[in-house]
Order: sequence, then C-alpha cells, then structure tokens
Amino acid sequence: MNIVIDGRSLGQKPTGIGIYAYNFIREILNSEDHYVILTDVAESKEIKALEELGVPVVCYGKLVYRSSGVLGYFGFIRDYLRDHQPDVFWEPNILIPRKLTGYHGKVIITIHDMFPITHRQYFDWKYYPYFRLMLSKTLRYTDGITYNSLETKKETERFFPQAKKKKSFLTYIIVPKMEPSKEGSGEVEELSKVAKDFKPQGRKLEPGYFLYVGNLEKRKGVDLLLQGYAAYRKNGGTMPLVLAGKSREADVDMAICHAMAADEKILLAGYVEEDEKKVLYQHCGCFVFPSRAEGFGISVVEAMNYQKPILLSDLTIFKEIVGDVVEYFPLSQGADGLCKALATMEAKRENIEAQQKSHPEEYGAVVERYLPKHLRDKMLEALQNV
Repeated sequence: MNIVIDGRSLGQKPTGIGIYAYNFIREILNSEDHYVILTDVAESKEIKALEELGVPVVCYGKLVYRSSGVLGYFGFIRDYLRDHQPDVFWEPNILIPRKLTGYHGKVIITIHDMFPITHRQYFDWKYYPYFRLMLSKTLRYTDGITYNSLETKKETERFFPQAKKKKSFLTYIIVPKMEPSKEGSGEVEELSKVAKDFKPQGRKLEPGYFLYVGNLEKRKGVDLLLQGYAAYRKNGGTMPLVLAGKSREADVDMAICHAMAADEKILLAGYVEEDEKKVLYQHCGCFVFPSRAEGFGISVVEAMNYQKPILLSDLTIFKEIVGDVVEYFPLSQGADGLCKALATMEAKRENIEAQQKSHPEEYGAVVERYLPKHLRDKMLEALQNV
C-alpha cells in the first residue's frame, strides 16, 4: 500500500500526539508498504530520524499553530492527496477541518479523547462547537477509526453514535522500553548535567524528588499539584518537586513562578528531551501524575520502566491502563487529598528500595503490554482493513 500520514504534531517540538504517531511510524516502516509524511516544518529530531530511515517528508513550508493557518495547511494536504492518490491517508490528530476534495483513497483517523466535550472548562469556549461540528464532518468521510483506549471508544460513540458504523480498532499507544542511563560518574553528577538549565538556576538537585512529566496545564492537574505540594511542605514535607513539560497556559506558568519564589525545593525543568527525561525518571523518588482528565497517560508507563513508586489521581482510564499496582489518591478530595498522599509516599521513603522491588512482575507486565512488538500489528491491521 501507499500510505500518507499527517505528521504536523511531529514537525517542531513534538506533542504527545506527535510522539504517539512517531512510535507507530517507526514500527510500521518494517512492513512492505510505502510511506510519506506530510508536515508543516521538519525541525524535530524525530522527523529528521524518519528522513534518515528513508521516509519521504513533504513540508508545507511554514509553522502552523493550533489556531493559526490550519485551514491553509489542510489545503496543502488535500492538494497532495488529490495529486498522488495514496491508498490510505492517516490523520493522527482527530480532526480534518476541510473536505479532501478529489481524493479517492481511504481515510483513517485516531481519536484520543472527548475532552472538548467532557471537559469544556479547559478549552476556549469557541472550541466546543468547533470540535463537535468538525468531528461530525470528519466522520462523514472517515473509513476507519483507531482508539487509544476502550474508554475513549465508549465516550466517542456516546457523543457521536455515527462512529459505531465505522471500522474501529483499539490500538492503544506504543511506549518503548526505557533503559537506565549509563552516562555520568554518579547519580549527583548525572543529575547536575540535566539540571543545569532548570529554573531557578543554581538550585541543587539530588536523587529522591517528586517528579511530574507532562504538559504544564490545569487539565493535567499541575495547579492542583502546586497546591497539594504547598500544603505538604507546610506540614513538614521535605522531598523536592521537579516539574518537566511544555508550557501550555499563562496562568499555570504564573502559578509555577510564584510557587518557585516561595519554595526553594520546587524546580522547573521545562520541555525535556528523551535522554534528559530518562535521567529524571531514573533518580526520582516518586512519580506523581494528578491529572483531571487523561486519554492514556504515557508518562505513567514510562516511569514503570524504572520501578518507581507512582501516585496517580483515581481516574478510570488509569485503572484500564495500569490497574491496581500503583497508588491512587481521590481526585474528589482535591489538594487536601493530594497533600495526604504525598506525605504517605514520603513516609515510605526509608523503605524505597523495598518499594521499588515490590512490583517488578506487575510493573513489567504493564510495560510489556505497550511495547512495539505487541501494538505494531494492531496498527497495520487497521491500515490494511480500511
């Protein structure tokens, strides 16, 4: 087959959807099909890695932001598909905002969540009607849908019954196995290299901190984490907090700045590359992910590679993805519930080695479930069946 993939979320600083697409693309390249990536710009390490593997990458030529230039970009996609007529066009970003006039091949989309409908408070008020309208239109000329979780499939079909009539595939998300970093002469030295650009600069970071990895936004519970951590510190908590992720919301950025000014144990790593992220996972004392709404939770599975104690909000999606081998706190109790949970995790700090070794089989089973060798064929099946 000739397959064209929209790689815009991969072009500059890859989003979560971008990394999702990249991991699948890397694996399905081993098939006998022919692939082409369309993107706005080709600047990221990931997109360059695909080029080095011999994948043709065709660029729109200018950076496209979330709300700027999207229609023009999809005009570029429409024209390419019309001129080349590939067998399949895969859109990992859910929405196709303009009709692909003149294209006669098959279209498959990936749906990651229904948050613009179920969690409207985290989006601009205009996005809700836009999302409903555009997804309804997209589904009209979609031949197949891949879902990243059973929960997402159920939510989609609840709000868009027409999705039930489409071929659907539960592909989940590839989370490649992560190995401990071997660079550096010791834990502190290794961390120092990674933390040299942290904000505020000059703060010392040693192993044994709380770690958050994800976009810095309210939907991910970053504001809740700051509030819960402040209460935890007020009650005598001593473990530092490291925030790693891309900035997404100005008010959350401001809250982080105020929190760092008030507490020297809070450090901001910002957007981190894969190698830096591995070092942070390797030396944290506990991974914390207090998300209010999640489509999957890649970083949770990543942290499991390092056998770290993990504290999550009690979302049903986490129960589907990782089960009961991690610690949960009740999201309904807000910052108070998180504060108590952080204190409980610190109380286990003296036995952290035993804690890390208490779940090797359970953690390993979860990690194994999302490895490329198991999920690659699910995506190929979806592409072939449409």
